[in-house]
Amino acid sequence: MTGKPKSSTRRTGKVSVSINTCILRGENGEVLGGVETLRDLSQFFQLRKKISEKYSFHDMVSRNAAMRGILDILPDVAESEATVLLCGDSGTGKELFARAVHNLSHRNGGPLVVVNCGAFPEHLLESEIFGVRRGAYTGAVETRPGRMDMAQGGTLFLDEIGDLPLSLQVKLLRVLENREYQPLGDMQAKRADVRFIAATNRNLETMVEEGSFRRRWMKRAGLQP
Repeated sequence: MTGKPKSSTRRTGKVSVSINTCILRGENGEVLGGVETLRDLSQFFQLRKKISEKYSFHDMVSRNAAMRGILDILPDVAESEATVLLCGDSGTGKELFARAVHNLSHRNGGPLVVVNCGAFPEHLLESEIFGVRRGAYTGAVETRPGRMDMAQGGTLFLDEIGDLPLSLQVKLLRVLENREYQPLGDMQAKRADVRFIAATNRNLETMVEEGSFRRRWMKRAGLQP
């Protein structure tokens, strides 16, 4: 008798099992019967869950001791309202950390709004962040909310903060210190109920020495006394 085994895995609410089946055939190929075996996989899935819980954290997985140390303090950082600056090379997961900080904070019911400071020309970046009122400048044919408006009650993530022009650094510092901002063309200041997270792949300390980045930004992020 010959038979070609088939296997599958099923997970139920109580027991995880692996099922192997095989059809038994006679010499002429006729079906004579079948065999089915069950294997309990509960311990396998429990072990996989324990490993996943130990080495994964909000879409981030690492067994590196230094990285695990950062992940351990992340909930404490998230609970505060402090401005967070994430530094690291491109592709190292800075946005994943920003999302984790937002999701672990009391602002997780609000939006996480992302602005890539290197993706807009300088004259458009200000209106993109703060918004613009109709007629504020040539081409402003409608009133548009900025990312600051969209992030109210949540978190504003300023990616590639090292590309932020000096003039805009001044305006954002005012928001950080006074929690007020003014859309382009608007005479009224607005309250910023926003938590700020910034990220960069550039050496900001070198930029401060060169005069292309304001030292007060570093102080706001707690990187300088």
